[in-house]
Amino acid sequence: MKIRILFLFTFLLFSASLYAQIIGNNSIDFSGMKPFWQIESSLIKDKEPPPGEWNALFNSPAYQILFAGGFSQKNFEHQLRLALMPSMDSALNKALKKNDQQSEFLEHYLQIKGKEKKLKELQIKLQKEQLIETALSMARSFLPDSFQLDNSLPPVSFAVFENTTTRAPTGIIIDLVFSMDFDSYLPYLLAHEAYHIYRDKIKNAHYPDKDETDYPMVQMLTQLETEGIADLIDKKKFFLKKGLFSNCDWAKSYQYYLDKAPGTIRQLDRYFTQMATVPNSDRKIIQDLIPMNGHPTGYFMANAIMQKMGKRTLIKQTANPFAFFRLYQRVALKDKKHYPPFSSTTMQYLHEMEQKYVPSKNNAPPAPKQPSSPKLMWYEKDKVQYNW
Repeated sequence: MKIRILFLFTFLLFSASLYAQIIGNNSIDFSGMKPFWQIESSLIKDKEPPPGEWNALFNSPAYQILFAGGFSQKNFEHQLRLALMPSMDSALNKALKKNDQQSEFLEHYLQIKGKEKKLKELQIKLQKEQLIETALSMARSFLPDSFQLDNSLPPVSFAVFENTTTRAPTGIIIDLVFSMDFDSYLPYLLAHEAYHIYRDKIKNAHYPDKDETDYPMVQMLTQLETEGIADLIDKKKFFLKKGLFSNCDWAKSYQYYLDKAPGTIRQLDRYFTQMATVPNSDRKIIQDLIPMNGHPTGYFMANAIMQKMGKRTLIKQTANPFAFFRLYQRVALKDKKHYPPFSSTTMQYLHEMEQKYVPSKNNAPPAPKQPSSPKLMWYEKDKVQYNW
């Protein structure tokens, strides 16, 4: 099954704050599911749901956030009718043959038919599990000791919308149908998202504005660091080698680009060298060099650092992507066979960029003597080894 984990929301803080106030932190929200099941029950009987049921669904906190983020209420309503109403079968078949984005939504909603009981049982099961507590524990283990964790995670809401999960400024929304196939993965998924939420609170760098020349490059560096470390939480156990979901399409793409990571790093090195020697080069090109938003390449680098230098060293300078590259370089210079190093020109260029965007206290070279690495969490003990 194709998995797309989207990071859509850095906006509408008022709506997000309202969402948190209504639901409360460290809580699981299913408020949108009751009206959804009422609507679904009417549609499969070829009946039009009462307006009040649609209003109850669309006014639930999760859907308010989704619609604010660009998820189309009009299209969602139309696609539910198309997928679930028997009288719409002819139009449904025509729409499915188009093999476009709408057909993907329709195929997702079609999975509900005949699985209502299973989905409702899953909903009850999820309400009883300690998902947030487990996720917090995992996310906390990848944050620096200096970070003051407030022991709370923004609300986690389950709804039906798309085969994915989304992260808003103060909440996480997970598709219930998606959860049906990835039940055992949910604590790790939440931990991954929780890590991003907490990491974003650490302000170690001054980032350029989106319209500034350096923005694409600094954004890419940040993506590699944040996704690389977050992927240490969930990817190796489920999507690599003999992981539970290693045969799904998304996992196969991840594995493919992970195998290509050394080549990607060499491409990056050539790009940085060009930036250093020809400052006016197009910086937007860098976005095309990093596959899958930096996940596989970032994981390759983060895993190298953790395996060779220890977990504490990896997380000590969290939220400084330039330090992340420095740590990888230290590993690569000692093991060039498995980890291609960057050129001295590249490292000097990144150092100059760091001086520009990171306060001096954060870009000082790490002390030669490192503290012992924290004890591995229970989910880290089945480490995946690679022969690159």
